[in-house]
Amino acid sequence: RTDLPVSYSPPTLSSGLAWIADRGSSLVVREDGREESRATIDEPRGSGLLRFGLNAMGAGVLNYLSAIVDYLLIGRYLGPKALGLYYLAYQLVSLAHFKVVAILLRVLHPALAEVQKDLERFRRGYLRAVGGIALFVFPVLAMLWALADPVVTVFYGSDKSGAVRLVEILCVMGVAKSVGGAVGPVFLGRGRADISFLWNLFALATTTVAVAAGLPFGAEGAAVAVSLNALLLLAVSEGIVHRLVPMDFRAYLGSLAPAFLCAALAGAATRWVAGLASPHSPVAALICGGALGALAYGALIRAFHRKAMSEAIELVRAWRG
Repeated sequence: RTDLPVSYSPPTLSSGLAWIADRGSSLVVREDGREESRATIDEPRGSGLLRFGLNAMGAGVLNYLSAIVDYLLIGRYLGPKALGLYYLAYQLVSLAHFKVVAILLRVLHPALAEVQKDLERFRRGYLRAVGGIALFVFPVLAMLWALADPVVTVFYGSDKSGAVRLVEILCVMGVAKSVGGAVGPVFLGRGRADISFLWNLFALATTTVAVAAGLPFGAEGAAVAVSLNALLLLAVSEGIVHRLVPMDFRAYLGSLAPAFLCAALAGAATRWVAGLASPHSPVAALICGGALGALAYGALIRAFHRKAMSEAIELVRAWRG
């Protein structure tokens, strides 16, 4: 599944274990010429690093379970047809944003780790990161919501039309999970892998309950439940982050608002154009709606939030560098 690295970064755990292996022992040469490994790291520090690694690994396991629990329950209780449509819709939404988020999180984690003790720089880095994620992901999801019908029809065929409504619903989940994915690097960047573990345990529990509650209403009910749960998890996780890194909640909303509003307006315009073109040709609706949406979003961002463009370019350069 494509959304596994939302709150867990495998390179962090492997790097941490490598650090322990590198610094936790050293080779010395005995008088008989044999090499012998001896511990050089103090026990309290070593046990702390071990706890960090185990918590991070446990968080990864729990995050994996959270990522597949909806598939398991839908397949078990609604059958393969419903699971197939849900899987198609989820993968479309995932492709639209999790790939971008994964790229940006590669930049975010090491950047936050470098300023772990400087809370002001940590705060600014986090807000810039979520703002950059919103700038790239929100318009893609708005376009996908607006063009769900022609996208499914053109790429998967009219027989998969049952996935259209699921795509539209899960776009809400995509918005919440995209910016919520930044909390993982914050937990680890602050050295709180224990919180990451507990957070993923909580996420697994709420996701399981939410999907189970939505199952009586079919795949759409499960999609609605998953999306509402994603919004809940976003609110709770941001509350935790704001305790670890004190910041004004208005500043957080302010980093998201420009991209959200511009994407919403562009998405509404796209939906209108696609509605006019769809009766004639799904392909025409896809091309015309997509082109208009991209132009509208670019113009709105340039007019009202030009600074965000330069910050986004810096993030991309940092990743490529």
